[in-house]
Amino acid sequence: MLVADNSQRAFIEGRQFFFLDRQNEQWVVRDNRFFYDSSSLSMSPSGTLYVTGQSVYKREGGAWNKILDGFKTLYSIGIHGIDDNNIFVVGRSNLEPYPGAIYHYNGTDWFNFQNLNITDFVYFDVWADGREVFVVGHRGNQSIVLHGK
Repeated sequence: MLVADNSQRAFIEGRQFFFLDRQNEQWVVRDNRFFYDSSSLSMSPSGTLYVTGQSVYKREGGAWNKILDGFKTLYSIGIHGIDDNNIFVVGRSNLEPYPGAIYHYNGTDWFNFQNLNITDFVYFDVWADGREVFVVGHRGNQSIVLHGK
């Protein structure tokens, strides 16, 4: 179970994604859209939900809209947004030789930190606060923590 906050929850069972909302002391299914290989759920400070996996989706007006096409760029594993115009997504590139990849969204465009696309690395999670960013990943049995300011 992934918890978005006290009144909204998301469950991933197999490859089915369920978004639940708490109403009148019971959980109500709001959405059960299929996502291929969903890996992470994140809620921005404004309450916008994002899900990662084969692509990155943003929940808008009751629908999930693709904001980063993973088939062309990235299998996304971790996501963290400072706000809806400052989002980091990490994972593994879908382009040979499949290096670890880090993307940043500024509200308009996605930027790939190509100098950090390291072959045989996979990045698993990211955290940022507006001043600095931490990314964790590994290559085989070697762990890596990147720290940027």
